[in-house]
Amino acid sequence: MSRFASSGLVPEKWETIAPFYEALQKETVTPDNMEGWLKQWSDLHIVLEDAIFAAYRAVSENTADAEAEQKYMHFVEEIQPKVATAEQLLAEKMLDISDSAIPESKMEAVRRLKNWAALYNEKNLAINTEIAKLGNEYDKTVGAMTVAIDGKEQTMQQAGEHQFNVDRNHREKAWHIVQERWLI
Repeated sequence: MSRFASSGLVPEKWETIAPFYEALQKETVTPDNMEGWLKQWSDLHIVLEDAIFAAYRAVSENTADAEAEQKYMHFVEEIQPKVATAEQLLAEKMLDISDSAIPESKMEAVRRLKNWAALYNEKNLAINTEIAKLGNEYDKTVGAMTVAIDGKEQTMQQAGEHQFNVDRNHREKAWHIVQERWLI
């Protein structure tokens, strides 16, 4: 990430991300420079994936953290759709190279890229955003659910630890309490 950080890339700001995709889009890809071009794309993709996963982890670890939720939603609504579109353009650029010009060692990667590019549909961008938003709402709902076991209020995740208790009666009691909560 240091290469991108020192170059001004801020994963939360599309205006700092776009120039990297534009540079890759403008570059002529040949069999000779293909590996380096793919490495640049891969490195950029990894930096952005790391940022979105960090935002997701923060919001999933504390579903009541409004700041973490806002950051994650920004990625979901603003950054990911633009990244998906930019990456589709790069995939199409890569696939414009004749298969006969691509080294055999790269053909499996090209086949995977063809499949990935064929699945792209601009209509899915809004659907993927909505799925992520609904998933976040689900996580908030489940994260707020609690049960009382042995007089102690616990989240559903904490209550799951009771399944490892050596006392079968305790495990069964905890299981029933958790199941009743899911049914409310």
